[in-house]
Amino acid sequence: ISGYGDKWTLTAVDPDTRTRLEALGYIDAAPTDTPTARLGGPLRDVKDMLAVKQLGNEITAGLALGRLERAPAIAMTRELVRQSPESAAFHFRLGTLLLENGDMAEAVAALSEAVRRRPDQAEAHTNLAQALIRVGRMEDALPEFRAAISLAPDLAAALLGLGSAL
Repeated sequence: ISGYGDKWTLTAVDPDTRTRLEALGYIDAAPTDTPTARLGGPLRDVKDMLAVKQLGNEITAGLALGRLERAPAIAMTRELVRQSPESAAFHFRLGTLLLENGDMAEAVAALSEAVRRRPDQAEAHTNLAQALIRVGRMEDALPEFRAAISLAPDLAAALLGLGSAL
């Protein structure tokens, strides 16, 4: 959305720019069935997202540097999801941490939400499939692996997961 005064227009954001803006935390994924989503989604005011982005950066850095244990990282990521529930990336991060922590039921819920919000993310499908297998839902996992492979044919985790599941 761009404009001045009382004249506002919807402006499409190309996919590459949208991905970069999402990675920086400037915009979040929106439901795909709205007119603004089809034009690239609504842009959130970066000032409103600054604290959320800083928390996300703190989690990323803490985990990467080994300064943050998984339990506090999960608690902090739950806060990210609470503050920005529309973010598929935050649901994915939470689901992945829960998967690594062995909290399969919660991992399935978080990763299902990530896939619902961003069905184009192969890694989310793969992690969801892995969590589904670990809760005994093999038949539900197979389509997730296949979706991941259709999105990213060279994604080793999806290929190995599907091969193991079959």
